Amino acid sequence: MAWTTADGSTAAVCSAHVSSVAGFFRLLEGDFPEPGTMRAIAEYNVGRTLTLLRNAA
Repeated sequence: MAWTTADGSTAAVCSAHVSSVAGFFRLLEGDFPEPGTMRAIAEYNVGRTLTLLRNAA
């Protein structure tokens, strides 16, 4: 995934990663089978979001 949109905006990309994280954590609150997989995806998106924010500052 590119770090910016076609117009150079990092906000849209950051928003997509944050949304992904929120969704996966909501799934983990329930009795989702194999929560480790969901947790790994959420942690990956947290890392991408933090990297994006560090680079944008």
